[in-house]
This record gives sequence, C-alpha cells and structure tokens, in this order.
Amino acid sequence: MKFLLRQKTLIFSIIILTLFFWYIPFSTQDGPNHKKVAIILSRLAHSPAESAVYQNNLGFTQTKSIFPLLYQPFSKFLSADIYEKIFVCFFTIFFLISFYFFLHIWSPQNSRLWVLMLPFCFHPLFMRGMYNYLASVPLTFILLGLLKRGLDSPRSYLPLLFSLFCWAAWISHPFSFFALGLCFFLLLITEKINGKYFSWALYGFIISFFLFIGFIIPLFNSPSGNNVSYIFGTIPILLGGIFFLNFMDYSLAHFFFAVPFFLLLIYLMFLSVKKEPWKSKIFWLSFLASYLIFPRAGSGGAHLNERFLILIWAFLPISLSFLNEKEIKRIQIISITTFLVLACGVFWGMNKVTKYAKEASVVLKSLPDQSRLYPINFNLKGPSLLNWDIAHIWAMYPDEKIVFSPYLFAFDWFESLSKKQGSSVNYFPATEESFPVNISSICKTTSPFKTIDCQKLREQAFQEIFKSSSYYDYWLVHQTPEDFLSYLQSFKGLKMVAQSGDFMLWHYEEAHEFIPPLNQHLP
Repeated sequence: MKFLLRQKTLIFSIIILTLFFWYIPFSTQDGPNHKKVAIILSRLAHSPAESAVYQNNLGFTQTKSIFPLLYQPFSKFLSADIYEKIFVCFFTIFFLISFYFFLHIWSPQNSRLWVLMLPFCFHPLFMRGMYNYLASVPLTFILLGLLKRGLDSPRSYLPLLFSLFCWAAWISHPFSFFALGLCFFLLLITEKINGKYFSWALYGFIISFFLFIGFIIPLFNSPSGNNVSYIFGTIPILLGGIFFLNFMDYSLAHFFFAVPFFLLLIYLMFLSVKKEPWKSKIFWLSFLASYLIFPRAGSGGAHLNERFLILIWAFLPISLSFLNEKEIKRIQIISITTFLVLACGVFWGMNKVTKYAKEASVVLKSLPDQSRLYPINFNLKGPSLLNWDIAHIWAMYPDEKIVFSPYLFAFDWFESLSKKQGSSVNYFPATEESFPVNISSICKTTSPFKTIDCQKLREQAFQEIFKSSSYYDYWLVHQTPEDFLSYLQSFKGLKMVAQSGDFMLWHYEEAHEFIPPLNQHLP
C-alpha cells in the first residue's frame, strides 16, 4: 500500500487506462477473429457441426492460447466483447506495473523512468488485437526481473517462481523466450558469476527447455503449407519502421503528436551510446540489432521483427544513469503528455473503425446458420494509413451463429483451434486475404499505360477469386470496384441479400460442396 501511495503517477495512469477501455468502442484488427475462436472453443464439445470440422488444442501446455483459455470459465455469463475489454485493460495495466518491477530490479536508480513505457500502452501490436503477444510482454518483464534477482541474490523459491511465470509466458506467446535467451546470454558475458554456478546453470536450463520446445521442435513438425519463405525488410523500411511501427496510424496528426516523444527517445539513445559503458547499453542495442536482422514474416508468422521494438525502449532506461533531476522531470512531462494525447487519438480512431464494424455486422446478420462465408475485401485498411485495421471484419457475424470461413485463426496444430483436415483446393480454398487489394494496386482500370492490358489482367484476377469463392454459399464483399460488381451481377446463381455502406452480402445458390463435405463426420 505504501508503494502505491508513493506512485501517484502510476495510479493516475491506471485510472486513465481503466476509463479508456471502459468507454472506448473497442474495434481491433485481429480482435474479431480471436473472439470467434474463443467462442467456438467454448461450445465445441456440444456443437456437432463445428466439432466435425475443428479440434480443440487448448491445454496447459499449448502456446498462443491464453486469450481463449481464460475465456472458457467466463463464457457462460460474459460476452466475448466484454471479456475482450477486460483482458486488454488488465494486461495493459499489468504491462506498466511489470515494467516498473523490471526496472526497479535492473536499474533501481532509474526506476522513475518507467514513464517512458506510458505511450507504448497504445503500441500497434497491442491495439491491433494481438492479444496473446500483449499478455506475454508484461510476463516477460516479470521473468526478466526474476532472472536478474535470481542470478544476483539466489533464493530457494525463485527458480520455482521463475518456472511458473515461464509457463504462463509460454501459454501466452513463445516470443518471451527469445528475449529471455538473449538477455541470459548478455548477462553471461557482462556479469561475474562469482561462484554461483548452480544458479546460472539452473536458470539457463529452464530457459533452454522452453526455447527447445518452443522453436526447435516446431521447425520439424510444422505442416508443409506453413513453410513459407521468410520476408526481410529493406534498410529504408526498417529504419522508417522504428518510428511508424511504434504508433497507431489513424491519421497524420497521430504521428505528428508522437514526434516529440520519438525525438526524445532518439536523443536518449544517442546519449546512451556516447556516455554509457557497453555493460548497460548492450541490451537495447542487441534488441535493435534483432529488429534489423530478423525477418518481418514467414512460415506462418507475421510481424516477427516488430516484436523486438518494445524491448528496445524497455532496456533503454537502464543505460541512462547519467541523467540529472531536471532531465528526468522533462522526460516525465513529455511521456505523460504523449500518453494522454495518444489515448485521445486511439479513441478517435477506433470510433472510425467501429463505423465499418457496424456496417459489416448489419449485413452479416442475414447469414443463416452453418453458412460457408467467403470474404472478398478490396479495402483492408479502413481508416488506417498503413495497417489492415479491418482485415478480419468478416468475423463480425452474430456470436450464436455457426459460420465456416477460410480465414479463421484455425490453420494448424500450433493454434488453440485447428481444422481436423488441412485446407486444399476444394476444402476451405482461399486466396491470400490481400489478393483483392493487390488487384486494385497492381493494375487499375484507369491505367495510362497502353502496353498493359489491364482489363485482361483484372479478369484473370477475378477468375482466381471466383475459383475459390465458388465453394462458399455466402460472399461478403467490401468496396466493390465497378467492373467486379458487373461480374457479380452477371454471375449465374448469385444474388445480393443485404447491403450496408460499402458492404454487400451475396448468396451463391450453386456453390460446390467441400471435398470432403463439412458434415461427413456427423453422427
């Protein structure tokens, strides 16, 4: 209690975050998809139609499952929307408290610099609905604090506590163990062991164990369809990402208001490199190098290197021992002001996303039970400048309905929900979600280049969409180009059943059955 009374800024921040998540119309990129997975898992045992298609991988050893796992005991009396808000609010507040704990152990003299994390409460990876990763970050801070304490001052209970938090981090997201493994290695080369060989070996073994089951085993067990080539960023994209990937992008004003805080971070990085010994600055520099070196996506994963960005800023304060009282006050003022301004910006931006969500939910109410839904979205960004804020807006259909869609987060055994049979050209077939967007960006009907037969290229692309969509009896189409709309209107057996804003729901009466049919396993 005395600690809380001394931390007035922390209490103020917690109150602001609680009010923020209570009143905000919460609409995220991945959130609708995650909620549908949690709902399906909660009723799978009593839903023959869904249990014939999906299998429940939830368990106390399954990674990337904390969001649906925690929903299960609350599913009977708590809606997925309310649960989503509670989950995000809790782990965002935990994010701040755990960072203070981490900083207090790693650099007690700089513990007041915890405010540098305030603006990152609205980090894009959090606010775009990557909930399992959100939960893993504060757990990582706790683990880093326990690791440092356990190596510096061994206690008999600390390895057990460390192991328990490792398990909690594991069921959240395996990324935590990249951070732990790197930090353990850096501590090994910068700290003196001083005869504490057993403690170092024990913590090294625990971390290695989770690294092995988290990354080595899946390399040999991943389905062949997930072995996609890794995508690396170019230097300009990576350098720009250090700014653009740290802040939400609902408008240019959102970026503009983040500039002073970002310049402060760059200035602190410069001072750290100039004034601090390698022993303290090597941590944030290593995570910066990891961001630059690691791929952006590949083998079923996305935003891979972006996950290191938070840890760059988390480790920066431990290398700022030279700051005086006046400089710390300035940092606190800039950080708190940015936090409040970004909160307003995210609130405003999510209101705009909610407009799209409401329009989609209106047309999706017309879906009958056990429909096969194929989303065809020509605009994945919505109000966003860079990100795909409405990529999974197709999942806004009523929670009580059973709907089968190829883009549900049920791709393989590494997910908490997976299909019993893998997708194929006639079983949950689909193009990439971005395929319709690429049609517009690669070749528009108004292209001035006469050497390119744009109409022919677009027709070929439309046929590619129809090849997959012909296996679905309902199509959700968003921001339909005029030439594609003409195709829809002339398509035999296809008729529009609902429209709201730029969303259209079409019913295809002559849809092919999946092979095998969805109901083949029903009793």
